[in-house]
Amino acid sequence: MSIILNSKNITVLEEAGELCILKYTSKNNFNNYFFGPNISIKLWSPKVSWMDNNSLSFQFEKYNQNGIDNMNLLILLRNINTKLVDLYCAYKESRGHPELNVKPCIFYEKENYFYIKCNLPNVNGRYHITCEDGSKFIKPRIGNVYSAVKLDIRNVWEVVGQEKVAFRLELKHVSD
Repeated sequence: MSIILNSKNITVLEEAGELCILKYTSKNNFNNYFFGPNISIKLWSPKVSWMDNNSLSFQFEKYNQNGIDNMNLLILLRNINTKLVDLYCAYKESRGHPELNVKPCIFYEKENYFYIKCNLPNVNGRYHITCEDGSKFIKPRIGNVYSAVKLDIRNVWEVVGQEKVAFRLELKHVSD
């Protein structure tokens, strides 16, 4: 079970000291900082804009001609990103881990669009993603729009010595 973040409960978790880095691992110059408790975000009407075997990207228009405004989602993502990056940096500083010049970001912004990339958790080609109607998850086509998806925010990963750092999000649930 995970907590679906919104602007109110991320602040409550942060102020109560419940949002934290639960686990740190380091292997072969690859570091992982895992969040606790399990946290998620729910996205409404995400459009698949890019995909490979292990991940996909959802696209959102900041403003469009149909009057749909995704600015509230963008503001929420900025808020979540700031709080999680602050938590990650404070953890690193408290443990004496070297600071990177690059900071992770939960989304990517370009012109009138923003994007969220997530992993497709699978083992041997079988996806561990639930569907609202109980069916088996099938990789969507580019341009497919779901009514809603749930993404787990798993961790921040970094490659030591290469200044590469990012959030790892996993697609957990889709609604058509």
